[in-house]
Amino acid sequence: MLRHAHAAPILLEFMPREVFTPVYETSATFLEEVGIPLHLHVLVLDGLDRLTLGAALTDAMKAPSGQDRVFPHADPQQHPALVRAIGDNALDPEALWAESVRTFLRGIDTLRPETAVTPGTPDAGATRE
Repeated sequence: MLRHAHAAPILLEFMPREVFTPVYETSATFLEEVGIPLHLHVLVLDGLDRLTLGAALTDAMKAPSGQDRVFPHADPQQHPALVRAIGDNALDPEALWAESVRTFLRGIDTLRPETAVTPGTPDAGATRE
């Protein structure tokens, strides 16, 4: 997909999700084995799909010269806040994607009964590692 950027939107529009059903089954089995509540499985599986496919599509749509940058078209004059944020970011695109996935999964973890935090309590917003 990264070599054929014009194919990326078509692939995503006509994504044969049924091809991945055995992978989803394996993943759902793993989630069950590690104690993730059943009602969260689809949220995890679909969310990871969206993050992964979105990352692939974003990378595929970048020019080859911009592959190593998250926002290759940010202009300091037109996008000063974005350029400052980019300058403060220490993660390359791959590490940023991995941290995005970890952040998503940490958010899911807060929905499990044994790790749930009541909003407004001292633990609200605390990071669990």
